[in-house]
Amino acid sequence: MRMSYRQASIIIFYMLVAFKVLSLPSLVYQTCKNDGYLAVLIMMVVDAILLWGSLKVLKQAKDKNIYDYVKQYTGSVIAKIFVIALTLIPLIHLGIKTKGLEWFLVKNLYTQFEWFQFAIPVSLVTCYMIYKGIRNIGRVSEFFVWIIVIGVTIIIIKGFGAVDWSFFLPVLSKGIKPIFKAIYDYLAWFGIGGELLLFAGCIDFKNEKKSRVFFYSALAIILVQLVLWSFYGAYGIMASTHNFAISDISQISNANIALDELSWLIVSVWAVAQILHIAIYGYLFCRGLQLIFNIKNDTVATLILFLILILWIFWGEHTIALEKLFLHKSIVWIMIVAQYIIPIIIFAISFIKKKDKKQSDAQSAKSQNIIQSTQNEGDKASNADKSSNLGGGKQIKPKSKQPNKSRGKYAKV
Repeated sequence: MRMSYRQASIIIFYMLVAFKVLSLPSLVYQTCKNDGYLAVLIMMVVDAILLWGSLKVLKQAKDKNIYDYVKQYTGSVIAKIFVIALTLIPLIHLGIKTKGLEWFLVKNLYTQFEWFQFAIPVSLVTCYMIYKGIRNIGRVSEFFVWIIVIGVTIIIIKGFGAVDWSFFLPVLSKGIKPIFKAIYDYLAWFGIGGELLLFAGCIDFKNEKKSRVFFYSALAIILVQLVLWSFYGAYGIMASTHNFAISDISQISNANIALDELSWLIVSVWAVAQILHIAIYGYLFCRGLQLIFNIKNDTVATLILFLILILWIFWGEHTIALEKLFLHKSIVWIMIVAQYIIPIIIFAISFIKKKDKKQSDAQSAKSQNIIQSTQNEGDKASNADKSSNLGGGKQIKPKSKQPNKSRGKYAKV
């Protein structure tokens, strides 16, 4: 079953926020210091623009999956290459998200947990949500969205009380180069346009309201920026030593004890919402996997994902290689190609083919009108011939008028 347009808009909100309020603020600060919020802002705006192009393609694809849609224009080989590249994106994001959630839960909230006590429940819950389908994930997203928005807003308000606004001045003190270096280094934490294409055939555009996507996209950008200002302004030059922005802001002491206790409750809810993020990316990965290997059984794809999640978490727990992997140049270039270049190519193909189809339809309509006009003229001529032959083919001579001949006594003069 397909999800509604409203559910799709909320899932887009989750995808835009997903990586931006935990470890990313600390990482970006190491590169561009107090201008870190600008790097995140630039990329979120770029992602928001690209997602509009993705939605255009999804609407044009209708009930087709992205492989079938691309194949009709490029052939099966190129379509398969595109799908493989697009499927790598949610796989990378799954690695970042599961590792981030493990750090957040095991090393921050519940320090007595072992890795398997975290890995097995999270993997089981995630895979069950994926198995039940995207519409059920959409329903859970609808339930949590405003709890998360209100909760994050409360944490932001709490953090703003400790913000030193002078920390953000001067703007671009080291120029614009560090900002673009941060974008390049942490590109794996951004992007939505590519993997969103894997939702082709999963969204019902019947009740489409573009204002919903605009609203949730703008809300995501605003919330993330407020979290960054609160985090950087409160911790200043120590921001690089705090790895969990949303959690660290909640630890800022406040005169209101009730607000402090509420903040920890909100952080716990946020941790639960992270599982929803993993379910979204897991669903996209399973969908790509099914398209690549033509897997018809959803259970098989879900079991493969379960094993991958366990391996991700085990590998991340027992080696530092996973931490370095997402910063490797090969991952950056995979993201550049799969998350930005390939979607732009698909947008261009979609636009050109749509334009050609409109021209073809217009030409076809014009030709049809000419044929219809010619046929109408022929019918008129035929009707005229029939009306002229109604007398059986004999011409009736009109009677000539003869002068009246008087037979009275005045006939002769």
